[in-house]
Amino acid sequence: SVIYSDLWGVYNGFDRLLGQTVNHSHHFVDLVTGAHTQSVESMRSQCKEMMRKTQTTHSHLFLTYLPKFMWKKVIDSPHRNAFNNIISSIVEQYPLI
Repeated sequence: SVIYSDLWGVYNGFDRLLGQTVNHSHHFVDLVTGAHTQSVESMRSQCKEMMRKTQTTHSHLFLTYLPKFMWKKVIDSPHRNAFNNIISSIVEQYPLI
């Protein structure tokens, strides 16, 4: 895996783990590698918005809300059939022998 990161101070010391970094004080997309962090930041923003809409904003419980967000994003989106997706996922994980 390659980890893309901005140069936020909290990441100091993770240099050997970071695959590519983007210095937001210069640009938001690295001009050479094309690395960016917008996708992750967008997903985090969408998740926080879902939490605000459902009035569940306890930041210490964020990791418990994350699976719900992921389920709604991937399986229960308006243009997908949640029931069929769940059954398909079960069949994929536990194939009939």
